[in-house]
Amino acid sequence: MMPAQVQVQILHHCVLFPQSVIEHNRGFITHNSMKVRSIIHYLFGKEKESVTNTRPQREISLAKYLGRWYEQARYENWFEAGMDEVFTDYSAGPEGCINILNCGRTLNGRQSTSRGRAYPCGSGRLKVSFVPPYGWFQAPYHILYTDPDYQTALVSGKGDAYLWLLTRQKMPDQDALNRLIQEAQKRGFNTDRLRFTRQ
Repeated sequence: MMPAQVQVQILHHCVLFPQSVIEHNRGFITHNSMKVRSIIHYLFGKEKESVTNTRPQREISLAKYLGRWYEQARYENWFEAGMDEVFTDYSAGPEGCINILNCGRTLNGRQSTSRGRAYPCGSGRLKVSFVPPYGWFQAPYHILYTDPDYQTALVSGKGDAYLWLLTRQKMPDQDALNRLIQEAQKRGFNTDRLRFTRQ
């Protein structure tokens, strides 16, 4: 899923949804093909500079962040193009890392999954990898915002090319979504670009 205006790199190719098979209106891309794209864009692609505030929230508790998050909206991207019913499970992994399981449904109705690992590198900052052996070609994952009860979250990379609105509830109330949208706007994101995910 590569919009013309975005030079895709492993930075966000691997943040939330580099699934094993991606299907869209032009066909499908295999997992091995995606690995090659990831490496090429990691080596040669750079995310554009931005004035958007993508500094992570201070004092994030990763223990409280673990569990299932449902994607409610995102900036559309080539590796999730057209996908719905997207959610991610985070669980404690070996040596302080975090296991990641991404799931979603493609345009033709097929379930798609991918697995990865995240490595803490400061409050609200993670490095994620979906290319085994995990830890190779890591990408930034910034937790920009969570509410005090860890029921909603705003996530990006280090620039404004990607954005995700996440909730614990599969079908949250509109007030919760509005608060996430307002938080994104305060940080300078263009929320008109959001593509809302059907759950």
